[in-house]
Amino acid sequence: MKIFLSFILCCVGFTLQAAHIVGGEMTYEYKGPGSLPNSFKYEITLRLFRDQLTIGAAMPTEVWIGMFNNDDNSQFPSIGAYNSVVKAQELVVTVNPFPGCITNPPNLDYHMGIYKFTIDLP
Repeated sequence: MKIFLSFILCCVGFTLQAAHIVGGEMTYEYKGPGSLPNSFKYEITLRLFRDQLTIGAAMPTEVWIGMFNNDDNSQFPSIGAYNSVVKAQELVVTVNPFPGCITNPPNLDYHMGIYKFTIDLP
């Protein structure tokens, strides 16, 4: 019991911090008829946001995106079900100025990674 209590007391003095991707969004846009009969072409876009002022996970150079059939939860397409998508662009995100009522505003430095690919879906 004394060892456990000593361990807990030692840990209280350390500050823990985590840094990683802080958010993201995925959108799709209809681009017209697909190359196969009864298919439709879509452009899939993933945007990831990362806080640049912390040390941690870097913005990935590529991501893996999977497609699934909602009717039976099967992967689409059945071969090569996950698409490796290389980062197309990385932009600095402009953060709106803080209102005057906020004292000691934090420094913010966010980047947005953009990943895009086009796929034909039935």
